[in-house]
Amino acid sequence: MKTERIAFTSCIRYEAFPNQPQWQDVKMASPDHLLLLGDQIYMDYGLWPFSQEWNEKPKTYSDADFESIMSSKYRAQCNEPNFLDLAKLISSRNGRICAVWDDHDFAWNNARGADVPESKKKISLKLFKEWFPPVQERLGEIFQAFDTELARVIMLDVRSHSRKPNKLSLLKHKFSSESDLLGEAQFEFLERELNTEGEKPFTIVCSGLTLRYGDENWIKYSNDFFRLIGAIKDSKKRIIFLGGDIHRNALVPPSETIPFYEVISSGFAVNYLGLGIPQDDRNNWGLLDLSESGAATVTLYCHGATDLNTPTRIF
Repeated sequence: MKTERIAFTSCIRYEAFPNQPQWQDVKMASPDHLLLLGDQIYMDYGLWPFSQEWNEKPKTYSDADFESIMSSKYRAQCNEPNFLDLAKLISSRNGRICAVWDDHDFAWNNARGADVPESKKKISLKLFKEWFPPVQERLGEIFQAFDTELARVIMLDVRSHSRKPNKLSLLKHKFSSESDLLGEAQFEFLERELNTEGEKPFTIVCSGLTLRYGDENWIKYSNDFFRLIGAIKDSKKRIIFLGGDIHRNALVPPSETIPFYEVISSGFAVNYLGLGIPQDDRNNWGLLDLSESGAATVTLYCHGATDLNTPTRIF
């Protein structure tokens, strides 16, 4: 019987963690694939005057400085020796390392596409595709879908097309004709993917944002949130939703409102509060174990303690 193991995580700040031995823990788990759920680099983090790259400082960069700084950050992270070691293992297994972005590797803290100059968005897009080449090329976009042995994986871009959510819409339980989070073209792509007939036992939806946790989340974009829930209900697939962003792990079971598991792994190498002390460090990541039979388990790892969590059956 075929089985597959997929590792996933988010939020990796090289400046605070230039040495990342926790990638060796991931390697020891022998994953077939690695999914990165946003903030693979940090263009900014923390508050002035405690941080040299305080939140939103990249707004002040010239395009040339923005590109130079972003490029150097990608180069440092993607050449970190432990990360390279894991990448070699995954490559030897004909696996993939695939990524989506969130705010800090898109532009700056809480950046929304509608508010970021086009010149900087073009730089971000170019460098993201250079360091994390998409499996499925889509001109001018990073969202994509591809197949692993046992899953259809849908990678969503929650930044490029997002706008500030309308507070009035938070009270609505129906969606309008336009998306404020994904953009209409991407949402139509998502709906097509969720309704496409396929032979894969699982569908994994990956997003930089969680559905309901953190300062930003899908539910604050209520039109998109309820539209997503409706599309997933209509699809009748085995759906697993992966999110990042919040610098902690969470495994949230289905409910009447959200009829599928939301799995969050965030804070692979970052300070939770930016305090710069060991007690504040986060080394969080997760594993999905999938079986051709339709069984699936999730294991979440925290602070490098590989025995902290036992596998949880979700299907």
